[in-house]
Amino acid sequence: MRSVQIPLTVTLPEDVVGLLRTKAGRLGVSMAQLVKKLIMSEVKQEKYPTFKASKATIRATKKAMKDYEAGKAVFASDFFRQLNNES
Repeated sequence: MRSVQIPLTVTLPEDVVGLLRTKAGRLGVSMAQLVKKLIMSEVKQEKYPTFKASKATIRATKKAMKDYEAGKAVFASDFFRQLNNES
């Protein structure tokens, strides 16, 4: 599975950078590759958080679905265009 790569900037103390540079050199990889590997090994067991919807959210969702099925749904772009025209 391929995912979108997001750039990340990290500021580290000079001595830590020296240690990373040494280890990366010993392993024959770039510091970026080493840091990515360290982060991935640290978080690979984490579960993506999930949350249970509140009763109010469930009610609102059911109402929205009924409105959608009844043809009451509008495109967001139309809604915002109309909203802008009213102001």
